[in-house]
Amino acid sequence: KLRNLIDRALTFGFHLNALDVRQHSRLHEETIEELFSKAEVHKNYSSLSEDEKIELLSRELKNPRPLSTNESERSEVSEKVLSVFEEIKDMLLLDKDSFGGYIISMTHGVSDMLEVMILAKEIGLWSYREGEVQTKLDIVPLFETIEDLEASSSLMAQMFDDEVFGKQVAARGNFQEIMLGYSDSNKDGGYWMANWALDKAQFDLGSVCRKFNVDFRLFHGRGGTIGRGGGQSNKAIMAMPAVSNNGRIRFTEQGEVLS
Repeated sequence: KLRNLIDRALTFGFHLNALDVRQHSRLHEETIEELFSKAEVHKNYSSLSEDEKIELLSRELKNPRPLSTNESERSEVSEKVLSVFEEIKDMLLLDKDSFGGYIISMTHGVSDMLEVMILAKEIGLWSYREGEVQTKLDIVPLFETIEDLEASSSLMAQMFDDEVFGKQVAARGNFQEIMLGYSDSNKDGGYWMANWALDKAQFDLGSVCRKFNVDFRLFHGRGGTIGRGGGQSNKAIMAMPAVSNNGRIRFTEQGEVLS
């Protein structure tokens, strides 16, 4: 019995499985706006253009000072968002393998990724020191709409070319996970349009990652039914574009399929 217990601990640790966290990009933006307003960084962050947001976020990522204190009052939204990061920090302190990735639902632009890095920095999960990023957090964009799938490769190229995010990738072993949404893309564009956009996104993302010499893994957020991206996993893997088939892959398995 002791031998069995030791084997289980070596195999599963004390966490069994790594936990992923998924949060909507809109909540990140609302929290950033509140933090920036209270710290007098910018009073109306959400009104900025994408380029202005990127410039401001990049500058703040390099600034070591926090945006708030432990005594600062938080709104219901910011408390909800930041408390998740605090929980992730506790998990990583207990066991570095207990946490998987932080998934950004409805990733539309570069700012959506940088906002998460700001929030992680605020809680002590991310830092920029002497020109290098130090973090244990994997940040995973989730592309769900047809428009976002079509723009995903150019967005990732912009991210990899960004000074700070490039160092984020380097800090994680030159590795980046990217999630593709099947259910929402089917609802957004219909079955045929969604499948075309997903196939093209896989090809383009694989090409971009290889161009920047980034090791990558595509995470397929599939539903159980055909209309939500379901079907036989082995056929889905075989149908992947060769450029994105690198021996790394993740799928969601729905409860109704397992049952």
